[in-house]
Amino acid sequence: MCISCGYMIYDSLTMIMYLKGASLWTYIIHHSIVIWGSSAFLSNEIGKYYAYLKYLTELSTPFINLRWFLRTCGYSSDHKYVAITTSLFAVTFILTRNICAVPFWYLVSYNIHHHTSEAQRIFLIDAFKIYFILGIILDILNLFWGAIICSMLWQSIKVLKNSQCAESE
Repeated sequence: MCISCGYMIYDSLTMIMYLKGASLWTYIIHHSIVIWGSSAFLSNEIGKYYAYLKYLTELSTPFINLRWFLRTCGYSSDHKYVAITTSLFAVTFILTRNICAVPFWYLVSYNIHHHTSEAQRIFLIDAFKIYFILGIILDILNLFWGAIICSMLWQSIKVLKNSQCAESE
């Protein structure tokens, strides 16, 4: 968890050097919420469970970093390697950040009402007031990004389909 928070801090600092405008601020907001929420959740044993579940959303990060690396090395977005990487990124992003949000919120709501320990129940209800808002902001941001990433996926599928047609001829 500490490594992830360190990565978020590092990533935020490097983004300041490479990004501008709205995209920079959406990433900074995302990273700030993750760092703040993680550090607060680490203060309670049950909070770690939810933080770990939310960190599963970062499974798409290696693919977006690889995509950035390939593009920085000069590969265009219609290159086969970039298209494969974009497809892997898009699928893991949509699965982990958009689809898995539903079971996450179900578990949160179920555990608030069915925890055996009174201390854990009190923590969840108190934390829920604060972290519900943070989690919703992250999920809305992920839905916004998910829509953009779906179009990226569609474009990469077209590139891969065209490269298969070109190879078969």
